[in-house]
Amino acid sequence: MLKATTHLITLCVIILMSGCGFQLRGNIDFPTGVEPISIHAQNPYSNFTVALKNSLSSQQVNIASLPKKSATSIANLPPSSKTTTLTTDGFQIHILSRNKERRTLTLGAGATVAEYQLIEDVTFDLRNPNGKVVMGPITVSERKTIPNDPDKVVSTDQEANITSHEMLQVLAQKLARQVSRFNFEQALNILAQQDKQPQA
Repeated sequence: MLKATTHLITLCVIILMSGCGFQLRGNIDFPTGVEPISIHAQNPYSNFTVALKNSLSSQQVNIASLPKKSATSIANLPPSSKTTTLTTDGFQIHILSRNKERRTLTLGAGATVAEYQLIEDVTFDLRNPNGKVVMGPITVSERKTIPNDPDKVVSTDQEANITSHEMLQVLAQKLARQVSRFNFEQALNILAQQDKQPQA
């Protein structure tokens, strides 16, 4: 009886916390000089870019608001590019590519598709305020299997769209975790040493 009461109280507390907007997650505590972090992508308003911004913001990360011209002009530049003269106040996440696939996974009776596999890949790198790549390129991936009902094509497509949206949320969280593990202290120390070196 006591165990059941404890479970009931715990459940009520979780419901109350979720109702008031409280979520159990750890905040990312970056050293001074890292933020605001800017996100550069070919499409700054894509579902994935928005999901990444939301994922970082939910962990109290300060996201830079770049003018459209600045974001577009330095998005997806190769690491060796000499045109990375535009800088931001903080570090930069560059979304280099995004791949989306829908593959046949298994076949059923009559060679009809029984299951699909959805694949989402995102490749990114992290750059310091001077535009130099300090991590990556790194590819994060997510794969999901969905059943296919030949008699319900519309419902299968709807399920695929919902699943794809959920996968983007997971990918954004994976990318955010990768960035949070980076040794920003070391990168900032290297920048400071470079600033102290006499200019040629």
